[in-house]
Amino acid sequence: MNKLIVMGVLAAFLAACLFPCMAITDGAETGDSASAEASEESRSIVVLTDQPMTRSNGYGDDVRFQSTFESISPEDIVVIDGLWIENQDQNTVYGDVKALVDVGNPVLLAADSYDAISTDRLGYSTGFSSSADVYGIMVDPVSGTTYCYSVSDSDDTEAFETALQWVDDCRSETVLARASNSVTAPVLFAVTESRDSFGTTVAESKHTKYTIDDNTALIMTEYNYSADPDTEDSIWDYSISVADMEIRCDHLDSDLLDHGPTSSSSETYVVDIFAEDEESGVSASGSWSYTMKDSELEDKSRNEIFDIFHEIDEHGDDKLSTKVMKPGTISIATKGNNPYLYHETEYYNACFYKDRVALDKYVDCDSDLIVSII
Repeated sequence: MNKLIVMGVLAAFLAACLFPCMAITDGAETGDSASAEASEESRSIVVLTDQPMTRSNGYGDDVRFQSTFESISPEDIVVIDGLWIENQDQNTVYGDVKALVDVGNPVLLAADSYDAISTDRLGYSTGFSSSADVYGIMVDPVSGTTYCYSVSDSDDTEAFETALQWVDDCRSETVLARASNSVTAPVLFAVTESRDSFGTTVAESKHTKYTIDDNTALIMTEYNYSADPDTEDSIWDYSISVADMEIRCDHLDSDLLDHGPTSSSSETYVVDIFAEDEESGVSASGSWSYTMKDSELEDKSRNEIFDIFHEIDEHGDDKLSTKVMKPGTISIATKGNNPYLYHETEYYNACFYKDRVALDKYVDCDSDLIVSII
């Protein structure tokens, strides 16, 4: 997102997302009902910007505009305008942002870079897309898990709406419920969402660290990658479906020890991975399965490159359904003189297919996730 339009994006969010019903008449029955219904799920949102004001949207959300870090409680969701943060004293502003994250505040950043909430700035493990419209981070002070979010969407209002929903999911641990049933708390749970004209993809990446010593650890990564075709645009003369899906990680900074799935039985793909450090006896393992109809799996992994590809029948009986793949890896990472223990980029691709009477068309929806584990 261009820096010159960040303020415009924030304004669009505030106008369309936070204030949808400011015209409701005081005392009107509809307004009273809406306020009462939303009071149970009210959210307090602080917007850091150069144009402070105070308003409520009528749905129970308390929205405050301010230009300082004062009077922010640990329960507040903090939205930061990228241009505003660039105009602050850089010697102190990043420390103020870190202080918010330290106590558990969800922080959403409207900017063309996630630098202000990166591992280098905050000292936490992070996972962000290299190019997104809105970034988010939240740390659970109890478990130490970092939650990260990246969303790319041509509709700025929807981008912020999904970011706010992500905050709610993190607070209710809904995101972890979609991962495995591992009893070990993950060090990082990252979500990157991308919306294309043909559909939506969501890549969830859960990283659990099994410490061997101060310098070395096993890293288990669990993926949950979904591709949802836009069925509303699937009418009698054409349909939208998923043609291919792929997840790849080159492991340039770590050694790949095990991965899965490597094969399938009918349309069920079993992930069964295990690795153990011989000297310390520290081990990591994962076993789960998923079903993808009308699909053939190709394990393209080789040496240190993890690459799982699904060839999907875009004309099959299950063509309009959401497709989900859940592979996993275990690698060993050694920090040495590097600033991070583990630093890898995950690549995701879903190919959507639109079947028209006069024209067949394929569109790739690509995204990435830069993972830094300290």
